[in-house]
Amino acid sequence: ARRFACQQLGAIGTGASLSIAELAAAIGQVVGYTGTFHFDVTKPDGMPVKELDSTRLSQLGWRAGTPFLEAVHATYAWFLQKYS
Repeated sequence: ARRFACQQLGAIGTGASLSIAELAAAIGQVVGYTGTFHFDVTKPDGMPVKELDSTRLSQLGWRAGTPFLEAVHATYAWFLQKYS
């Protein structure tokens, strides 16, 4: 593992973003959910986009090593192992 010396906290992101619907669909796929998602369109959407700015980490050479969907799979597998 590579270590970085840093005196300040920073955001860690991949530079990509997902909508809430895309996030729900990805998690649903991983956990085997076959139903449908319904969103209340009468409610405010909130922030259209909320991304983490990982520019400073990128400048240090850091890149996300695990694709998002793979990370969700790994996290769910860990959860099942720990809590089943």
